[in-house]
This record gives sequence, C-alpha cells and structure tokens, in this order.
Amino acid sequence: MFLTHSLLLNVILLTIGLTLVGCLSHYAVHRLISLPALERRSGVSSVMFQVLGSIAGIMQAFVVVGFWNSYQDKVNSAHQEVENLTVTYRNLVILPETPSKQELITRYKEYVVSILAHELPGHGRGLGSDKRTQDAMDHLWVALRQLAKEIQSPGQAEVFGVILTDANAAAKLRQHRVNGINSADSSLLWIVLIASSLLVMAVVGTVNIGQRERLYYVLTLSLAFMFSMMIAVANDYSTPYEGTITISDKAYGILVKYFAMTP
Repeated sequence: MFLTHSLLLNVILLTIGLTLVGCLSHYAVHRLISLPALERRSGVSSVMFQVLGSIAGIMQAFVVVGFWNSYQDKVNSAHQEVENLTVTYRNLVILPETPSKQELITRYKEYVVSILAHELPGHGRGLGSDKRTQDAMDHLWVALRQLAKEIQSPGQAEVFGVILTDANAAAKLRQHRVNGINSADSSLLWIVLIASSLLVMAVVGTVNIGQRERLYYVLTLSLAFMFSMMIAVANDYSTPYEGTITISDKAYGILVKYFAMTP
C-alpha cells in the first residue's frame, strides 16, 4: 500500500488530500457553471449527492469489514499456532530423557526462534515463507522421525501421538499464515475504497450555490476526515504485521524467553 505505517499520519495526509479535491471541485464548478444554474438545480443536486454518499458509504463499510475479518482471521490463527507450539513443548518434556529427545527439543527451539527473528519481520515487508524458518521446520521433522524410532511403551506412544498432532496443527497454521501473505491481493477493494471517496469529494463541489462558504468548507473537511479514517483503518487492517494495528509477536517472544534463548 502507498500509505505510511502511522495511522495518525495517514489520516492527516488523506484529510488534506481529499479536502483539496473537494475545494478544487468547488472552484471548478463555480467557474464553469453559472450561479443561477446552480440555484435552479440545487434541490436535485442535494438529493443526488445524498444517494451517492449513501451508496459510497455502504460500499466502503463492506470493504473495511472485509479487511477487518481478514485481520481477525490472522490474529486467531497466530494465537492458535502459539498454543499448539506451547502444548507441543510441554508434552515433549514428559518423554524420557534420550539423545533424540534433546535433539528434538533443540530443533524445536531453533524453529520457534526463527519464526520470531526471521519470518514475522519478513511478513511486515510483504514476504511469505522464510527459507531459514523452513529449514528449521524441516530439521524439526527429521528429529521427530528419529524420536519416533525410540518410542517403546504404549504410554510413550500415546504422548508422542499428541505431540505429533499438535506439531501438525502448528505446521498447518504456519502454512495458513504464509498463504495469507502470498495470496493477498486487494487491488479491487482499494479501487472501490479510494475511488468512491474521490468521487464523493469531487461531487460535493456541485451542491453549494455560493452561500455560507465557511460552513461549506467545514462540512467538506469533516467529510474528508471521515473518508480518511476509513481508508487509514482499512490500510492498517490490510497489513497485520506492520503499522499501528498489528499482530504482536509477544506471544512468540514469551515462548523464546521460556526457552531461555534470544533470537
């Protein structure tokens, strides 16, 4: 997206830009259309503007809600991934001490640290899977297969089955997270959101007939501010790993601290 990572700065810049569009439209209309013509059509212009504004508002609401739902899906997925990783580690500790178990725990810690240190920062730059994290996951699965050969008692087999289930779930959630970055294409939604705002701000210049100029500019500024808020908030929701409204990496960080390791 072309906006900055600051919600407040985005609102300010968008408000200035949209207000400028409304003022330029107002200036152009009053230069091209006579005041008597504007007065004759003021009633129709006001009704048409209300209809246009209502349609634009409905369309923008759908777009913002769509971005919000996508953001919530990523938040829920991240929380579930951390839960599965946490349970996996706790169950690993239950198994008897063997060289294979220690190797698996080491590989597991390296994988979690790599998510925090490499993959999540990459998501903030629009990157999907990180090769270092993928390699750490591959090593983790090799260690899991090695440990499976040492499982002997039915109790150990039951615990290992739970570990494998949670590890598989965490792997699926990671893939879901990566796919969400790689497959995100919201170009059409941005066209709807921004084009509708520009259109309404351009048309607002036609509904004033030269009276109460101060009030007109105050209302134009207010309308521009509302559109700016919607665009800026949608922008933050569309980039869940950067900006003001973000998915915090603290949950993964708690796991790293629990391991007494630093990324």
